[in-house]
Amino acid sequence: MPFEFEQYLNVRAAYGPTVDAAGDRLYFLSDLTGSPALWSVPLGEPGAWPEPLVTRLDRVRQAFPGPRPRSVGDRGRRRRQRARAAFSARTARRHPRPLTHDPAVIHWFGGWHPDGRTIAVSTNEREERCFDVYLLDVESGARRCLWQTDGVCEAGQFSPDGTTLLVHRSDGPMDHAVFSINTATGGITA
Repeated sequence: MPFEFEQYLNVRAAYGPTVDAAGDRLYFLSDLTGSPALWSVPLGEPGAWPEPLVTRLDRVRQAFPGPRPRSVGDRGRRRRQRARAAFSARTARRHPRPLTHDPAVIHWFGGWHPDGRTIAVSTNEREERCFDVYLLDVESGARRCLWQTDGVCEAGQFSPDGTTLLVHRSDGPMDHAVFSINTATGGITA
C-alpha cells in the first residue's frame, strides 16, 4: 500500500541527544511541535514521556548541558536572521531566560566553565566582521570581554580547572591558530 503525501509531512524527528551532569536526564531536540525545540526525559523511568523545556517560534539548534545538574544552555536561530544565534539558560529552579538579546549580533557558544555558572561565547557585537571572546555569567548576566581582536575567534573548551580557555582564531582560509587564554588575566599562550 503506497503512502499518502500528507503522511510524509507529518514525520517528526528527535536528534542531538545529550545527558545531564547528574546522568539521570536526557536532553534532545525534536520537531514534535512543528519547529525544533529542546525536550527532556528522565532516564531509568520506563514509559516516561518527554517534557518540553524550550518551545518557541525560534528554532532551537543545539543543547549544551552544563556541569551542574539541571543546567542547560541552548542555541537558537532567528527565522529572519540567518545564522544569528541566541542562548537561553535553564536551571533547576528557573525558567529559561535569554542570555543574548540583539538579533543583529551573532553569538557562538564555546563551552561551560567547570563552575557551572559561566559560559564562553564569541560575538561580533563590536564589529560585524570580527568575533571577540566573552565570558558570560548565566546567573547574573554579567559579561566580561576576555579577548578582543580583529580576527574571527571561536571560543572552545575550558581546562578542567577553568584557568584557561582554548580559542581558535581564523584570519583567512589558510591562516589559523589555536591559543590558550588565561581566564583571570587574559594572557595568551600560542
